[in-house]
Amino acid sequence: MDVPGVPAGRHIVAGAAIGAAAGCVLAVFTGSGRSIDLGVLVGVSYTLASAWLSGDLPSPTRDRLEQHVKDDWRTLEPIQQGLLIGMVVGAVIALLVRNLVWIAAFMSWGAAVGWLLGRRRRRQDAAPSPQDEGPAVDEREPTLAAAADRHIGEVLSGIDRTVVAEQLSDEVPGLPAERYGTALDAALSRYDRAHERALARRHEVVARARDLDALGGVFELELFNRRPGQPKIDVRGALGDLHDRAALDDAIARTEALLAHAADLGFGAQDACDDRATLQAAHPGFSLEQLSAALNWGYYNGR
Repeated sequence: MDVPGVPAGRHIVAGAAIGAAAGCVLAVFTGSGRSIDLGVLVGVSYTLASAWLSGDLPSPTRDRLEQHVKDDWRTLEPIQQGLLIGMVVGAVIALLVRNLVWIAAFMSWGAAVGWLLGRRRRRQDAAPSPQDEGPAVDEREPTLAAAADRHIGEVLSGIDRTVVAEQLSDEVPGLPAERYGTALDAALSRYDRAHERALARRHEVVARARDLDALGGVFELELFNRRPGQPKIDVRGALGDLHDRAALDDAIARTEALLAHAADLGFGAQDACDDRATLQAAHPGFSLEQLSAALNWGYYNGR
């Protein structure tokens, strides 16, 4: 039923009818005709509020207000929410029976229910979920990976993989048989990546050395060859097409003398300024950058 000119007319009529019916039922038990008036008031208020929140009554501020109400409600503790709900319910009952004791009773009930719900929520939040715990990691995995890295050279040299896998099972027992094979596969992949990086680094060093004069190029390659774990670069093979043999031999001898001197200084007091000046005076022809690099290597080697 719509009321012309009143957008909320059908909601008012419906709420009044429902409230009047409920008020009549209450009037039978309370013996008071005011229950009908109260029922009509509550019914109209309820239907209007429901229609407004559900969108049947358009309002530009409804969405914003509804969001604010929801946000504010979520910020309350469960016990506070229970107190508010109990107060509203108790106020309605108190109006019907004309006794304020019901407000206190329902507020106590709401507080108790809210406290119980809050306690349950805190326990659920404190309990770790399976997603938070993550998959269990066997403590032997790092040991297995290290053992596979140590034995990967045997696989590369041609020893049968099953023999190497048995060696891994002896060192790290208790894992599934297929796990040792996958550990060797992972170790081989790591070796391949490291080998590719080493080759790229060698090409870079050789290219830089070929852009320098004989002394500078030899220094770059000789310093690189002294790094642990690096395959050596053939100095004469890398630079032989650019410089004659006598120039390379002289540059190699001077570079070796410089690096030996830097290594001796690495065992001393290690004053960088004084030590570099010493190297510069004893080994002319090298740049300050090369002298510093040689000195840094000497300090590292002397630790």
